[in-house]
Amino acid sequence: MNSIKTISVLDRFYARYIPGNADFREMSPALDISLGVFANCDASRMELQKLGPHLECLIQGYSVPTNVDALRAMLSGLGIQSENVVAIDKIDVLEVFKRLGAPAPNVEFILADACDMGDCLAGRDFDLIVQDFIINFMPPGKIASLLAGVKRHLKPRGICLISFSSDAFPPSGSILKAGNAGAAKVWDWVSAKTGMVDLDQFMAQNQGKWAADLIGATIQDEGTGQMIHISDPSGQIEHFHPTATIIEAVENAGFSYAIQDATNIVDYNGITCTRYRMMISHSAAADLA
Repeated sequence: MNSIKTISVLDRFYARYIPGNADFREMSPALDISLGVFANCDASRMELQKLGPHLECLIQGYSVPTNVDALRAMLSGLGIQSENVVAIDKIDVLEVFKRLGAPAPNVEFILADACDMGDCLAGRDFDLIVQDFIINFMPPGKIASLLAGVKRHLKPRGICLISFSSDAFPPSGSILKAGNAGAAKVWDWVSAKTGMVDLDQFMAQNQGKWAADLIGATIQDEGTGQMIHISDPSGQIEHFHPTATIIEAVENAGFSYAIQDATNIVDYNGITCTRYRMMISHSAAADLA
């Protein structure tokens, strides 16, 4: 297979999911993996089948061209049809896929921020909402807004499937402390970001050549346990929140939850973490029976 040339830092993040690309990373988590975990769990499989034979679905965050096919295939295996699938992302991923030579997915795509959707989904509710590691690409303060969107658009008996990585430990000797001189500036700057790191902008603001060393760096706030990793080669900020932080946000948003799987892995950055698969639903859903 011929290698495809990537043309921007943004593209390099998405290229890691596309076989044949020079930046392809086989260990990058894709939606088909998470869906396979849910489908093989008796509890989540039964809950999904209770939703009925025809589902309206929403994918929040879209990083792999085959995600919608993976969702339809998983549901089909459970005897569920899902003709109407909507995907939302604040990056024009269809244009990115086109630049990378990847096929366009058969999905209704909406260009918007899942944390601030406004009226882009006005009047639309979904039986199933899927978030695959989108939580790992936003700082703690954004999680409540993300879940508020789920609350707004999830049908009363609907289900949201959430996958996230937590409980992270970087390779020995590779971590910077947010309280240290220099690293504190990095922490304050990147912890508020939800997109690609603009190294040129950062270096101009801080006048420090050491900013170029951000790629591949891991920074941790010892007080909160919050950890940030800046992926090599894309510069994408990955946030590893304490599990308790995510569970608290889920409960505060008015959801009940069930953790269907927790698997310890070493990711392609060499970070040891636990990948959780969680099913959430409206806390009052049981009262509707």
